[in-house]
Amino acid sequence: MQPISISGPSGNLFTLLHPPATGVEVQGWVLHVPAFGEEMNKSRPMVQQCANKLAKQGFIVVRPDLYGTGDSAGEFVDANWQIWQDDLEYIIVWMQSCGARDLILWGLRLGCLMATQLVFSSAIPVRQLLLWHPAHDGHQIMNQFLRLRVASSMMSDKPETVKSLRAELNKTGSVQVAGYQLSKALYTQITEQNLRTLVPPESVNVDWFELVSNEETPFNQAGQAIVSKWQEQAVTLRAHRVVGTQFWTTQEVSYAPNLTEATVARIESQPYHTGGVAWSIVDDYIRKDRVRASHSTERGVMFPCMGDNLVGVYHGVADQVSKGVVLIVGGPQYRVGSHRQFVQLARSLAANGTPVLRFDYRGMGDSEGVFRGFEFIHDDIAAAIGQLQILNSGIDEVVLMGLCDAATAASFYAQSDERVKGLVMLNPWVQSEDGKARALLKYYYLERIFSRNFWRKILSGEFKFTASATSFRKNLALAFGRRGQEDPDTRDTDVKATGTTQRLCLQMEDALAKYRGKLLLVLSGRDLTAIEFKESINRSPRMQKILSSTSVEKCEIPDADHTFSIKESKQKLTDIVIQWLQLP
Repeated sequence: MQPISISGPSGNLFTLLHPPATGVEVQGWVLHVPAFGEEMNKSRPMVQQCANKLAKQGFIVVRPDLYGTGDSAGEFVDANWQIWQDDLEYIIVWMQSCGARDLILWGLRLGCLMATQLVFSSAIPVRQLLLWHPAHDGHQIMNQFLRLRVASSMMSDKPETVKSLRAELNKTGSVQVAGYQLSKALYTQITEQNLRTLVPPESVNVDWFELVSNEETPFNQAGQAIVSKWQEQAVTLRAHRVVGTQFWTTQEVSYAPNLTEATVARIESQPYHTGGVAWSIVDDYIRKDRVRASHSTERGVMFPCMGDNLVGVYHGVADQVSKGVVLIVGGPQYRVGSHRQFVQLARSLAANGTPVLRFDYRGMGDSEGVFRGFEFIHDDIAAAIGQLQILNSGIDEVVLMGLCDAATAASFYAQSDERVKGLVMLNPWVQSEDGKARALLKYYYLERIFSRNFWRKILSGEFKFTASATSFRKNLALAFGRRGQEDPDTRDTDVKATGTTQRLCLQMEDALAKYRGKLLLVLSGRDLTAIEFKESINRSPRMQKILSSTSVEKCEIPDADHTFSIKESKQKLTDIVIQWLQLP
């Protein structure tokens, strides 16, 4: 796998290229058309796994981030459907210049609509169309997307609706949803797309893969109607029901191995004309791209860690500097972060003179290896620090920055490496059932009492007393089921035997007590993870003493959620970090 940059019509397109295995003859070319928004983020490991499998069979797999998405140039608010179509056509022309023939388009979710639109409206020579659990209707996808904001507004005094958000789109030209600034142009163009009206030409072999929970689950009814229509219009189409997890929806990284196997089997069953392509043509482009990248301030990098290769993006600066940032990403996200928050943050830091390396640790995002859990990524962090120093040889002071469990992982690591002089922790993760219950009681239930929307529901009869009372009693029992402070005499005997919150807090206390650098702690005012962390501090005199040091700066952004998705809170976070980094 090689990260390369393709100069698209609207800006540079970050692209991952999966070459065929050494000594394996090139069998064909595959272009992956990604999913939309957070679905793309969460599906990254699954797509990477399948691409690697195809590469081992001799296929060259090209995985671009389209304009305004992932690691590519531009902002999401400036993207639109036509720009993405132009990006795909441009990449296909580039593939053809490298000798590609009989192309395979491989779409995922909304990417299936994009791929089908491409073969429907252009003369591009596509031999096979692979559709992974297609999104049939762009209007439905946009409604689902807008409902993310509707859900987040439910506790406010001004609950929103899909209808009101559409009105805001028409009035202002854009609306912010889950951290993404959605333009009216993109919204309108996506809603106009429907697989019912996009019939692939007869020359294209279509394989439609539907993920189902078990063998007895029938094919999606709406999807079956489209499949039947296409078949009636002489489209060569095979529909496959595959048992597996809908990996783009899960909270944690998940896979659907049956889907990979079924996809590879279908591709291998088709004859392709490679046009006598030689890998040397592509390899020559990669070498030239590395030369170009060495003069660029932002570029993709790969570096080793314990026998696996990690993928990252380096945001450089023009001068040699002594301080740089390694940005660690937690949760199911990969290096761009939710709603590209870490792309934007890293670009801002680099523009202010601080180089940044964002990366995926093993088993996450596009990196190789097995995911071991955030508590076991010391080797990954050490490898990233080493790579940052290779990319900018003047760096001798490193700042680790992380959100959620990545902040916790950074705190565990910092004291073990003398190169780490700074630590930025954003909403550290110390969560467990009992800690979460305490946070819910203090934040969620208390806030509901003072919410107009809550009393409106009661007066209108919409409030469900029985279900809410049951939930309240459960959280009350969890919150006060464990009382008292840990016995300091048992701290070093069996830390891992304590509850999750207690164990993580104790580990963090021990690590921060040994850490001798500066610490910036930033907490969101509207985040249960941050509230639980504050509760853990209140229960620990030792942690209170650690955080009262003059080397520690604590900030709270009252209106921020867990990922700082609101534009104002995102900018506030950026300003805080930039100012802190400039301090001696």
